Amino acid sequence: MKRTRHMKTARIILGLIWLVWAVGTIGQLGTAQPMTYGGVTFPQGDSAFTDRVAAYVQGSCVCTAFSRAKEALGPPDCDGPGCTNCAGCGTCSVSLGYRLSELDDRAYLVLEFVDNRLVDVPGPDLFVYITNGHPARIEISADGSSFIAVGQADSWPTGIDISPYVQPGEEFRFVRISDVPADEDRSACSGPCVDAVGAMGPT
Repeated sequence: MKRTRHMKTARIILGLIWLVWAVGTIGQLGTAQPMTYGGVTFPQGDSAFTDRVAAYVQGSCVCTAFSRAKEALGPPDCDGPGCTNCAGCGTCSVSLGYRLSELDDRAYLVLEFVDNRLVDVPGPDLFVYITNGHPARIEISADGSSFIAVGQADSWPTGIDISPYVQPGEEFRFVRISDVPADEDRSACSGPCVDAVGAMGPT
């Protein structure tokens, strides 16, 4: 009888220990840890960055080693501008290639925020991490169909304030990055090389 009572008590204690551990773990997972990349601190941490590749169309002169679009997802993982003496040609980023003219509809990448949204907050709202210094046209969209041009990016990172182009309270899921024509570089990673895209706004 005593043994049975002791076993029940032990099970209850173990159950309470597990419950406390589970609640603490869930609490930690639900609390974003601020992260800093290239001198920019994102209050929402790594969840501030894009989650899915919606489209990728290569332009001219893209080497296979630099054509993995998924390298642009998540937080920046290159070493910074120039990728530590690699002239921007790091396999930690994706090359768009170059466009021959404005009529050339290639050389673009569309990324999607799945668990957060791009919104207008005080200061720069969108940060694009370009590793090789080549200019890229930046557009945003709520539905992945109609895009709004909000500027250009060419550095690691470039901060963009979307307030002149949007209405208060608007939310955007998609970012389209495309090559700016007349920059016909025939290097191993031609056109802009994208490491990451992050939104400053809340999740």
